[in-house]
Amino acid sequence: MDNTDTKQKILDTAQELFAEHGYSNTSLRQITSGAGVNLAAVSYYFGGKEQLLFELVDNTLRPLNAERLLRLDALTDEHSTEDVVRCFLEPAIDILSKDNCDIPCILGQAHREQNLALQAFLAQEARPVAARFIDAIHDTLPNLGTAEILARGEFMIGALLHILYSQTTVARALAPDQQQLKENTFIAEQLIKFCTAGFSNE
Repeated sequence: MDNTDTKQKILDTAQELFAEHGYSNTSLRQITSGAGVNLAAVSYYFGGKEQLLFELVDNTLRPLNAERLLRLDALTDEHSTEDVVRCFLEPAIDILSKDNCDIPCILGQAHREQNLALQAFLAQEARPVAARFIDAIHDTLPNLGTAEILARGEFMIGALLHILYSQTTVARALAPDQQQLKENTFIAEQLIKFCTAGFSNE
């Protein structure tokens, strides 16, 4: 196994274990055992379990945020609030709803565990993107202050993670005959409309 394969094997194993057991309940020994490597390999590639988690999350969020910014750059001067919300949500749904993506589950677990180190890391990584989205929303809703935009943005992220993590299990249980509740495109459109309305109600 070459160096690239070894590092990826560690990342893949950690992703699976973090998603299943949570970060706090996963030991380095479990990761090394599952990946078939020794502790020195984790230290060599990542420095420790925390940095391993950060790189795992960043490997997904970095291209996601890059795509969000590309879509923002493509907006015209006459963009609407829904256009901005769509730029934020659609890439996330496209990337994070893939069958092999455990990042929503890992983030949900970390939130419940109150992983402050990960929260600080995510905030640092999100600042440049957040600044662009705040400006774009403010262009369409000039009466909204920064605090209001940030608060509603937090609600939007919460709704997004809920959909990605638990799908529409409650809605499906209430109306099992509604096949649209199983379609990603339908759910994405409803989420975009819901979040747009949340921003637009000044």
